[in-house]
Amino acid sequence: MAAAAQFAASKPSVKESIFEFAAQTIFTTVHWARTSMSNLSKGDQLVLLRHSWTPIFVFALAHSNFSHNLASHLKTTSSSSSESSSCSTGSRSEDEKMIEVKTECVVESVLDEPPFQGFQTTLDKIRDYHLDPVEIQSLRAVLLFSCDEEPLEEKVKIEEIVEKLTTAIDEYCKMNKRNERYQQLCECRQLLRSTGSLPISRLFFSRLLGTTPLESILSDLLNSPPPPPPIFPPFPLK
Repeated sequence: MAAAAQFAASKPSVKESIFEFAAQTIFTTVHWARTSMSNLSKGDQLVLLRHSWTPIFVFALAHSNFSHNLASHLKTTSSSSSESSSCSTGSRSEDEKMIEVKTECVVESVLDEPPFQGFQTTLDKIRDYHLDPVEIQSLRAVLLFSCDEEPLEEKVKIEEIVEKLTTAIDEYCKMNKRNERYQQLCECRQLLRSTGSLPISRLFFSRLLGTTPLESILSDLLNSPPPPPPIFPPFPLK
């Protein structure tokens, strides 16, 4: 019984899980993007990642377990989970408590700002397209390489990549989906691109980043060495 109570007390709240999901999404997205853009210059890689990061994050969020009633999860006070955590791990420092209080105030104020009015509706619309894994992977790649607003060193090359990706999606839809499916994917892409100006760092990363701009974190991760390969090879499949 004591062990079960301790496990329940240490279980993170939904809000904490959302923040952990957001942090993990940064690392996985940068690792995927770096692999996908390995044949481009570092300058173009950073421009593309910085330009596409918000739509890609919103895309991931829409297909996560947290997309339903997101605001209610983010506005839920974590006092109960804090008390439970205090019982199991001891009293937290005053700095940790202050950071948590500030984060909750920032989150609630940002959710009430005009840019996020209708954000839940946007997540619902993205999810309502019922994209399959191939469509999700393809749209995410198109989002990464689509950048019309900033100068690029290899603009022609990048435009050719986008054209190949969109052509492949069109062919996939013709072979496997309804006639209007490609148009629906184009609508989903435009919906995602419309989220590019959302200040998501203030909503999801204020505790993780503090005063550090998200663009600096993306740049540091993109330019850092890739993770080392595993020391031991995988076991052979029988």
